[in-house]
Amino acid sequence: MPEHGRLSDRIDVGLDTTPAVTGQTGLSRYTEELWRELERREDVQVHAFALGRGAVRSFDHPVRRVNIPLRVLRPAWRYLGWPRAETFVGSVQVVHSLALTAVPSRLPRVATVHDVLPLIHPELYPPGTEDAQRRELTSAAQADVIVATCESTADEIARVAPFPRERIVVAPLGVTGLPPADGRAAPEAPYLLAVGAMTPRKGYDVLAKAVTRVGPSCPRMLVAGPDYWRADETRRAIAEADRYGKFELLGPVDDGSLASLYSGASAVCFASRAEGFGLPCLEAMAAGAPLIASDLPPVREVVGSAAELVPPEDPDALAEAIARLLAEEERRRTLVERGRERASAFTWRRTAEDTVRAYRTALGR
Repeated sequence: MPEHGRLSDRIDVGLDTTPAVTGQTGLSRYTEELWRELERREDVQVHAFALGRGAVRSFDHPVRRVNIPLRVLRPAWRYLGWPRAETFVGSVQVVHSLALTAVPSRLPRVATVHDVLPLIHPELYPPGTEDAQRRELTSAAQADVIVATCESTADEIARVAPFPRERIVVAPLGVTGLPPADGRAAPEAPYLLAVGAMTPRKGYDVLAKAVTRVGPSCPRMLVAGPDYWRADETRRAIAEADRYGKFELLGPVDDGSLASLYSGASAVCFASRAEGFGLPCLEAMAAGAPLIASDLPPVREVVGSAAELVPPEDPDALAEAIARLLAEEERRRTLVERGRERASAFTWRRTAEDTVRAYRTALGR
């Protein structure tokens, strides 16, 4: 018998790999990693298609490119329910949409929804994001099964969609091994590290207040991530709170540089106000960096007991956690060991396994 089941049980899946083509940051990585793992399975035959006019990229696996702008397709899907996925991918058993807007189909459908944060915290997103996600969620809710990346997000989807909770399958993300640093040395130690976009949702203003409360002996704080909504305002808030000039804003960094940053950090600080999963937490644990993170339900699911958890929006608690971790080498070692063990359970193979369970659930309906 093949490793993942009998060939007679093989599922033909129409996989919408549009995010890998259009390069939608985290969505792109999720799409490529899941796609790769599904291709390795003997119980799945992947028929990949990608829509829109994204940059031409080469992939390890065949994909049918449909060069029609998404701005044309989305209104047609919304008002006409056409063109359907069958038009692009031919004869399959189930269609899985990984893009934000699910492609209509008369076949059993699965749609991935990573979070519903713009509906819960609209103040943390650009104007119009809430309405856009409401439309996208309405589209996804027409699927037979929704895939979520954690239990707490699944609960939120069922609450705001509404969508039956029993038809939401949780498939946690895997952690992608960052490439070797190619000889690039980590910055001079000691330093703390924060990773994420420059935007109010990431809580950098709270982190700056906490670093100031730790005092002048606190190591410098390096921040790696691209600008996003209200980036200038966030930088001003950091500058106002950063009394001792500890913050260094690195902007976006490549994966090799990020690997170096994680490997040399005295601690990684994740002060986010809201998250759908918390991928930097998983990356930090996998890289062997001690982690301090906001005590949010999705983050709790990811880190378990492998991090110092503090209430979001609480600079005093965050400062106390930073100072304590810097002073206690044994605690740092414990968190590193727990983190590596915890992160080892988050594999893309597991993500694919859970996703195939969603396919079988959809076919069973």
